[in-house]
Amino acid sequence: MKKLFGLYILFFLFVFLTFGEECTEKDYGAVFTECDTQSNTRKVAYYWYEPKTCTGNLNESFVETDCDCVLQDYKIEYSQCEDGSRKKTYVKETDCVDGENPPTENVSCECVEEDYEFILTDCVDGLRDLVYVWKSPKQCEGGVELPSNELDFDCDIECEPGYFLPIGETTCQPCKAGTFSVGSGFKYDEWEEWPSSHFTTFCEKKEGNEEECSGWELGGSFIVSNNSKVDKTNSTLEYWDNFFEDENSISFKFSVDGEKHFDGLYFEIDGEVQHGFDCNVYPPETLSFNISKGIHTFRWVYSKDYSLSKGEDQAKIYSITIKGNKYAPTECDVCLQGTSSSETASECYECPRNTYADQKNMSECLACDDTEYANPGSSKCYEREPCAEGDWESTYSECNSERKRTRYWNLIEPVICDKTRGVTKDDKPDEPGQECRECNPGEHQVEDANGSGETIYVCEFCPNGQSRPDGEPACVACESGTAAVNARYFQNFEEFPPEFTTSCTGSCGTDGWRKFDNYLDSGFGHLGVVSSLLTYEFETDDDGEIEIIHSLSCVDDSGHYWNSDCGVTFYVDGYGVEGYSSSNYEDKQTVLAFGDSGNHTVTIKFWKDYTSANETNTDRLRLSFLKVSGVTIGGADSCSNCSAGQYSLGNTNKCTKCEMGNFNDQEGQSTCDLCANNTYNRNLGQTQCLECGHRTTSEPGSSDCDNHHCVFELDEDIKFNLSGLASPHEMVGPITDGSAYEFYINLCYLNASQDVCQSKNGHIINSRACQRIDTQYHSYVWDLGSNIDVLELPHSYNLYDIPINEQGVLFRLIDGGGGRITNITILCDIQQGVGQLGPDGVIEDDDHKKEYKFIWKTQYGCRMCLESDYTHYFTACENNQRMKKYQWISNPKTCYGGAELPSDEVAECEGSQLCPSGTWAEGSDCINCTVGRFSTGQDLIYTNANLDNIVNDGDIEHFSSHCTGSQCTPWTYDSEILKSGVGENSVLTITKNFVNVGEIAIKSNSYLIHADNDQVEKFAIKIDNEQVYSIESPFIHSEFIERTFKINFIGTHVIKLIVQNSNHLSHGIHINYLHFKNVTRSSQNCDPCPKGYYSPEIRSSECQICNANTFSGTTGSDSCEACDTDTTYSYRGSDSCSDKIPCNMEDYHIEWEACNTTTRKRVGKYKFYQPQICTGSLPEDIDADCPKCKPGSFLNNANECELCPDGFYSDKEDASSCAKSEMKFAAIKSLNFDLFNVIGDQPDTNRYNNGDDADGDKYFDKFVQSNVNIGNKIDDDQNAMASDYLNDYTTSCVGNGCGFSSGWRFRDDYMDSGIGNNNGGVYDSIITFNTPVEVIEKDIGYFEIEALLHNSEASLIILLNDEPILEFNTPSADYETTKVKLESGSYILSFIYRQYKPETISRSFVKRFSFFGTKGGSSTNAVPCSNGTFSDSDQKSTCESCQPGSYSFSNDDGVEECTLCPINEFSDQSGLSQCFKCGVGTSSNNDLGSTYCVNQCSYSPIQDQDFDFSLITQNEDVVKIPNENGMVYLSLCSPITNNSICQDNISFICQNSESLGKILNFSYPLPIEKYPKETGLVIEFLPELIEPNSEEFQFDHIHATEDGDGANDKKTTIYMICDQSAGIGNPIILTGDDRIFMENSNTEIEWKSLYGCRTCNDPDDFKEIKGSCIDGKRTSIWSHAEDCWAKESKENTETSCSEVQVQSYWVYIAIGIFAFIIVSLGVVCYQKRSLKVKYTKLSKANKDAEMGVFGDEKLFNSNSEIEMDHQNTEKSSMEKSDFISSSENQNILKESEKDDH
Repeated sequence: MKKLFGLYILFFLFVFLTFGEECTEKDYGAVFTECDTQSNTRKVAYYWYEPKTCTGNLNESFVETDCDCVLQDYKIEYSQCEDGSRKKTYVKETDCVDGENPPTENVSCECVEEDYEFILTDCVDGLRDLVYVWKSPKQCEGGVELPSNELDFDCDIECEPGYFLPIGETTCQPCKAGTFSVGSGFKYDEWEEWPSSHFTTFCEKKEGNEEECSGWELGGSFIVSNNSKVDKTNSTLEYWDNFFEDENSISFKFSVDGEKHFDGLYFEIDGEVQHGFDCNVYPPETLSFNISKGIHTFRWVYSKDYSLSKGEDQAKIYSITIKGNKYAPTECDVCLQGTSSSETASECYECPRNTYADQKNMSECLACDDTEYANPGSSKCYEREPCAEGDWESTYSECNSERKRTRYWNLIEPVICDKTRGVTKDDKPDEPGQECRECNPGEHQVEDANGSGETIYVCEFCPNGQSRPDGEPACVACESGTAAVNARYFQNFEEFPPEFTTSCTGSCGTDGWRKFDNYLDSGFGHLGVVSSLLTYEFETDDDGEIEIIHSLSCVDDSGHYWNSDCGVTFYVDGYGVEGYSSSNYEDKQTVLAFGDSGNHTVTIKFWKDYTSANETNTDRLRLSFLKVSGVTIGGADSCSNCSAGQYSLGNTNKCTKCEMGNFNDQEGQSTCDLCANNTYNRNLGQTQCLECGHRTTSEPGSSDCDNHHCVFELDEDIKFNLSGLASPHEMVGPITDGSAYEFYINLCYLNASQDVCQSKNGHIINSRACQRIDTQYHSYVWDLGSNIDVLELPHSYNLYDIPINEQGVLFRLIDGGGGRITNITILCDIQQGVGQLGPDGVIEDDDHKKEYKFIWKTQYGCRMCLESDYTHYFTACENNQRMKKYQWISNPKTCYGGAELPSDEVAECEGSQLCPSGTWAEGSDCINCTVGRFSTGQDLIYTNANLDNIVNDGDIEHFSSHCTGSQCTPWTYDSEILKSGVGENSVLTITKNFVNVGEIAIKSNSYLIHADNDQVEKFAIKIDNEQVYSIESPFIHSEFIERTFKINFIGTHVIKLIVQNSNHLSHGIHINYLHFKNVTRSSQNCDPCPKGYYSPEIRSSECQICNANTFSGTTGSDSCEACDTDTTYSYRGSDSCSDKIPCNMEDYHIEWEACNTTTRKRVGKYKFYQPQICTGSLPEDIDADCPKCKPGSFLNNANECELCPDGFYSDKEDASSCAKSEMKFAAIKSLNFDLFNVIGDQPDTNRYNNGDDADGDKYFDKFVQSNVNIGNKIDDDQNAMASDYLNDYTTSCVGNGCGFSSGWRFRDDYMDSGIGNNNGGVYDSIITFNTPVEVIEKDIGYFEIEALLHNSEASLIILLNDEPILEFNTPSADYETTKVKLESGSYILSFIYRQYKPETISRSFVKRFSFFGTKGGSSTNAVPCSNGTFSDSDQKSTCESCQPGSYSFSNDDGVEECTLCPINEFSDQSGLSQCFKCGVGTSSNNDLGSTYCVNQCSYSPIQDQDFDFSLITQNEDVVKIPNENGMVYLSLCSPITNNSICQDNISFICQNSESLGKILNFSYPLPIEKYPKETGLVIEFLPELIEPNSEEFQFDHIHATEDGDGANDKKTTIYMICDQSAGIGNPIILTGDDRIFMENSNTEIEWKSLYGCRTCNDPDDFKEIKGSCIDGKRTSIWSHAEDCWAKESKENTETSCSEVQVQSYWVYIAIGIFAFIIVSLGVVCYQKRSLKVKYTKLSKANKDAEMGVFGDEKLFNSNSEIEMDHQNTEKSSMEKSDFISSSENQNILKESEKDDH
């Protein structure tokens, strides 16, 4: 009905048009052509607006007018809206003059056409929609409305190249001239900005790169990789697209300039390399690839290796053409400036020389005037300058019989100067009678005849073996030791060398290089982006070089010589080897080398790369000299001395290289010398011979060294036979370490490389080791060493898991290419058989020392067997016979090859009696040992008495010790103790032959403490290389513990005791007893008891030690004699008695009676230390003051010291009262054992060094006198806890160095570790305080000690709960104070003093120790409450912890109360110093004081984007994700409350009952690098990130009873992806390359789910599908968009409808209306056709006429408002007349069509 109504209106308009009013300016518009800038005129034609509603005539022909600006010369631009208004700006688009821009206006923010755009949906089932949308963000209101969307128009229509499919049409239309179409695809060839969002670029750093790099960059006419000069990078350009056809393609035009073999471009499709590795491609090439249907990703990667840059070091892409990624283009692409096209063009063509296209959309290129010129592809013409000398070139006639010639002059083509001005032909006449040119060096002039038979002179090369220097008349022969090396010289350029070729690409002024008499240049008039090439191909018969002298001029139009857009690059055999840019220079010399004989190419590329307007056409490169030496055809300018390593016999053009096994080291030689003994030379032309490696030899003149069939002798009787590891016909390999390289090795044979050490170009490496890398087109190989060098195994491989000390060799292959060396560590391992050669870590060192490391565990790594490697044993006697059986000493055997095991033998049973311990064998009888003697029978027992035999003399063949590491020490014997050494490994090896099944017993103690470098100290026992026992630090046990190990078969066994990483002599293992059972058949005699021991009975198996105050002075004693205890004494195990010395204060101590509370006095009585070892009487009793009350106590009314009550403190001695703690503070308790207030110097111990130091006595007298009234043990009335603590202790001494003190002692003024015996010895003095101390303060508790160590041969170790926390091992003259931070808990304290050197007697002193933050004790100070705690009242004895939901922060002034967490923050633990912010999308469970955060089961990242998770867990509370480490449970709404799943009730994700995240964080969208097309959101589960509290003390150490509360920075990330078909979906934990963040250990989960889609909230999310009208009812079905889900389905709706019955009279009415429509349309079409015909005539009348923007000067000056009112109508009318083709006016057309109707 609307259309019928419109036609009705047209009918009345037609009547009005015929009988309307007289026309005015409002009824017509104007069309302007472009301005002619020279005449400053243009043409204008007028036309009627349609429909014409007035009467009058109009001149519709083009008439000439001036170029004054009118409104139609401007386009209108609108700014963004601000505060309800925007700026309307006029921008001039034409070359009009004498006009000013209309003023900028502030207008309201009404919507205009520029505020919206249209998008095309994907083609589905052959249909697509055109949808109009507002540009985001929309800022305008009112004004124009969005045009109606056009739905369901055909799109699966294919168009041929040169055609397009207009929107809504079904027929392809031809592209107009000036445009083009590639058909169903795109062509990207304009790179001012990124043409599509499908392009991304980035740069990847390779391993080891720390330098930043970037991806590809836009270059205007190309894009370029941007990792130039940045090593170890990949600069990547990525593009993805969806292809619809069955046959699709991608093609691209590109160039590359990089380092040969190593830097270049490769091209991938869907991760698979399709082409590459291209290092040098120029001129640009085009590659094409077929593409299958579907989505594909393309990558162009410019990859750089770890070093060096050559050439431009980059790749460029000029165009990319895609076919098949869309059904048909909706419009044609516009030709760029400098190009044009005709109708139905599939591409635009470059403007020919001397034509131009100054605009886009040109149908043809315009010709330049005669006074101008243009290079191909130009966008403008340039004025021809007057010709100059440099525009002319000369040619010459032949050199005639008179040696004369004629010179001719011609302008250089193409001519770009004005030949009528400047230097003209008249100025350049022919010049006869010119001298013939001088021949190049190495050439001479000879007589010849031309085609006419006339005599001429030409230049020819000197004969082989002769030379002609420059300036000499003739060629001369070369003498011996010299050669006339052929070369080609180019220094006279009167003719362009015929061997040279040249070309130019880009905006070239000339077609390549030009010749002048004395040089060649790269051409003239080059503009923009240009490459001008000069190439010379030649053949050589040897190595050679290229010498070039050149000059560069790069100047911009302001005369600057620093232009960086101009330069030169030199190529040898297609690879850039040198280059210069951003400079100007004269006569620079460049020398380029090439290797090997054959065909070669040298190319010189002059390049320009201008992107700015500051360019000139005068930039160029001049070549004045080029010489190529070593060519097959050429001449010599001199006789050159043969270089060292070569010789000649004279009259030759090439020196001969010395043969293999020969050399010479001087120039000019006629012979070569033989290599000397033990040197070799396997290459030709060497200047020296190489020395043979260790364990190889050679004869004079050898080309290789003799490896003696691969058998190598390292030392006497130590040989290795490696021949079984090599084959004469093949290499071992390939061997890899995960890199792209392969390695091949042959230990013995040189000629086995064959094809594996050969590159694809046939280059063969004759070596024993090579490195190889294969690419798609090339293989490269490197020599890694061919000379054998066999060395002993370095100590770093001397580990205890090698069966025998230093089993193996270091096999080196040296003298590889570039100094490369191959190191192969060959280790003995019988079980491996031949074994396998593999990498030893990273094969190549990171610092590029070119040293390659391998390891080979093999039986051939074991030395060759000797007779000494096996032993024998006898079987039991039968019939007076027994078998003598042979067996290898080591089991399993640790040698290979060599001596073989002898066969078993029969032997008689002489002396084979088995005798028990305490007896010895005499013939067939067992004789009892007498008193004073002992025997171990079939066993060997080593105790304190005979352990020294192990390392000193007696058993050296069965015991050995070695060590590894810097400043290491082996096991040693000291004072009847076997002690381990220090270093990486300290190993004691024991070899014993067991005659029967037996056992080994070892008594040892252990001191394993973490080394200074935090390495773990370890102790292990191995029997026959099998570990049977091991412990590691921290492990301290002072008592000697016996451990027994079974020996299950007879024969020789190897026992190893290994201590690792011990860094101090006080650490490690001590052994005082070894027992080997069944290692002999019987003792051959009874041994006498040593001194200090005795045996009172016959048949003794061991001797007993003499007790204290007894001795045995001879061996073989049956008893010990008693000392005269009045005057002498002795320690246990003594061989004599020592005289007692006079007693002094060191020998007794004071016992104090109770303090008299009335007088505050007490009595002290002296008592001897027991046992007494001095003579003399005790001093008299003393009266002294009672000790002062210590801080933390006060003197009460009863004159007794009383502890301060809870919440009170005292900070000084003898306080009369305690002060109460104030608010914010607390009186924290401590246990202070300040027992020993020493005033004088430290005590002396010299008197115990045999008691002969009189000065020592005086020293002690002074010491005691100054302290007699000071020190004491704490009284019961001062601190009951401290008293109990000190009274409940145990002390002991372990070791034969213990003295009578037998442990620690409480002295008057200190406590010490006790005194060792006068004989010296190793011992441990131990004290343990058995009453535990309970520390209750979590963050401020600590232990403090003040101690002193007397000398450097001992150490003091402090333990808490048997775990070492401190070690003093440095002697000091003063007491040292050390603090250790403690966690809350209960602690048992122990001190261990270890004396590990027997030569001196020493001890350790402890003056004071204390625990702070304890449950018991008293307070000495009021401490401000720290972070996370508070004190809200006076008299607090502890600071209370803030509860969950609150926090506190202290600035060292205490805290009165905790602060509740603000909204959207929480704290889930007590004692926190901060609250944590809730994650994005969550909120706190309370407004204040929250303990966790919750999510409302939804997330809204932006307006109208809502995600809902409420249905995910409607059946279960949590989501379960299987994982190899245990099931993962998570919740997206609120913390998990199931205690069996999550212990703390405040976590959102848990595994194994432990929290993995208490903060839930949402983000949007998905990471584009992994999910470029998917929609969804990211959900993160984050741990709390707790900053550590500031410490109140500076601690020397921190000790924790369990793992601390260190922040866990790991997180779990879920990528929830929208998938309508997945339902809830199944989360999957990503592994390996599927993860995004490969460098960290975070967990990543992918979850495809319906709930990864947003919810359908917008009415536009639903689409109504109307059904047919049936029985007066119509049903509408509602569907929702694919990227959202509907929480509630929209129900189908039913509406009423009517079925129209067509009556007969309506048929007649319809016929009448139809006739009226036909008549009306005829009238309208006639008028439109008439206007189009008129315009066509006008266009033909003036080819330069182009459609402008409407209006004229008159309208602009006098009636601009009226003209603006008609603008929409004008645009509509022009489009109908084919004047408008711009798509941006389509919407205006639709609006104006409504107006027309």
